[in-house]
Amino acid sequence: MNTTRPRVVVAIGHEPADSALAFAVGEAQRLDGVLHIVHVERIVVGGPDAMVLSQLDIERIGRQNVEDAVARVKEMAPDLEVEVEVFIGGVIPTVVDVSEGAALVVLEHRALPRWERLITRSVASGVAAKSTSPAISVPEGWTPTEGPAIVTVGVDVPERSAAVIRAAADQARKYGATLRVIHAWNLPPSYEGMVTAEESVRWAERSADEVREAVAAVPETAGLDVEVEVRHGRPADELLQAAKSSALMVLGRHDSLIPFGSHLGPVVRAVLRDASAPVLVVDPRG
Repeated sequence: MNTTRPRVVVAIGHEPADSALAFAVGEAQRLDGVLHIVHVERIVVGGPDAMVLSQLDIERIGRQNVEDAVARVKEMAPDLEVEVEVFIGGVIPTVVDVSEGAALVVLEHRALPRWERLITRSVASGVAAKSTSPAISVPEGWTPTEGPAIVTVGVDVPERSAAVIRAAADQARKYGATLRVIHAWNLPPSYEGMVTAEESVRWAERSADEVREAVAAVPETAGLDVEVEVRHGRPADELLQAAKSSALMVLGRHDSLIPFGSHLGPVVRAVLRDASAPVLVVDPRG
């Protein structure tokens, strides 16, 4: 395996992953890197209707999926260096393990009904929650936005957002994009009616000052066109609205105090599930 050039991992399943492949190809080309296509075959266990397959059969199916993906990549970028691997086992832990040390790991988020998502889980969310490499979830059917590019970063607590802002600034520079920094706030419903218009304005102004200070403290933002927005509303709703005009969304994982369970947090999970733009999830600790 090539270890001297940046590696962009893209994980594919049985369904077409054209949006993730297109995004990953673009990133590999920008980085002058290697595209590493990974396919993981789950082991089907028991059941009266289960199809009995040998390990060779399973590997053959996986290899065919990978070959189809390679053919699509070569149509987009004939000269791009491509590596492939097929595994049998757990999808999320395997992808997390393979992507260690990668410049990026790219997954496609399929538009499944909510009830089906409860059964199958989201591989994109699972990998984003545990990967040590930056993970990007590309929505099924995504195509690049037209017009001036905007990279949007969601900032929760400004003084703890340096790593997330830095990652977003790097992406904005790479895309030649405006960096839009959004901080959204709301109160429990029982308190919303108690906030006067004047208090809301003062809160927004104070929050905007804190966000600007956090942005200014990150050297990578120097020279970028930066817009700071403070919005009064549910953070997930405001970020999903912003995604409609974004080339990329950048969010930080929830920095959990416990070593188990999901480290995404409800806002990141909601944006990953419903965003119309690719979502980059990074470790807020850098």
